[in-house]
Amino acid sequence: TCDGGEAGEELMGPGRLHDGEIDQLIHVSQGAGGVDARHASTHDDDRRFGAHLPSVAPIARRCSSGDQVHVYIAPVATSAPAPRRAPELEALFPDVQVAVFLTDVLLHDVELSDDERGFIERAVPGRRAEFATGRACARAAIEGLGRSAPSIPVGERRQPEWPEGVTGAITHTRREGRQFVAAVAALDPAGDIGVGIDAEVIQPLKDGVRDMLLVTAEIAMVDATEPSEHETGNIRVFSAKEAFYKAQFALTGSWVGFSDMQLTSLSGTGDLIETGAMDALEGIELPAAFRQTVTDGLVISGVVVRRRPS
Repeated sequence: TCDGGEAGEELMGPGRLHDGEIDQLIHVSQGAGGVDARHASTHDDDRRFGAHLPSVAPIARRCSSGDQVHVYIAPVATSAPAPRRAPELEALFPDVQVAVFLTDVLLHDVELSDDERGFIERAVPGRRAEFATGRACARAAIEGLGRSAPSIPVGERRQPEWPEGVTGAITHTRREGRQFVAAVAALDPAGDIGVGIDAEVIQPLKDGVRDMLLVTAEIAMVDATEPSEHETGNIRVFSAKEAFYKAQFALTGSWVGFSDMQLTSLSGTGDLIETGAMDALEGIELPAAFRQTVTDGLVISGVVVRRRPS
């Protein structure tokens, strides 16, 4: 928008921004030769104009003064590279045949099945792109196992419905204006395993949130580390529990709260143990092991759970 909040006259671009996807705000001069991008400056970390985006969708508007143009660059990638395989994340799932694919840009040109499109078509553009990108990563992961999945519909409780013989999970987050979307798929011919993946940005938690996410023992464990590690420690706990929830849901279909499980370690490997007996978890083997990696401002967690033999 222009100064004072006016929308301004649209000069170029697709005509609208995708909600939640504005990545850069660039103030440039409008002269006889058109938009002069030599004076462009970004609001995030002063990277060069569009340098960290595979492709961009510029939108320029002229303000009433006629001499100021605001250009928004959204990380829209109509020709973005396909999701790439991530063996460094596959290492989070030992003893299970998995494939993990990820991307760091939203994909707006993903072809969705009728079921997938029907679920998401009324959502805002940003949410549609996020959903489509997750499905692209999931299909790539399934194909990485030598299987195919023309459709990954959404179940009654909003969970992805994986093809027979496969289980998996999807995660998406955003940090410093960049996306992170990943999916893991695992061969599961007997239907007795669940996998979970979760990526979280390392950042301070809002007041009161830590007490909702961490149990007393976990708070003490985090507080015993160096102060510089507290943010990472809090997010380690959060991410591991999120990954566990996805993994166990594949087998139990049950809701598990943050206070129901406890991490035993902040080292990047450890177990999730019950804080109290839960009927919903009686059918899976516990404790459940987790593994984590910290990279590029994110904690990424992987969890595998197995059905308890009858």
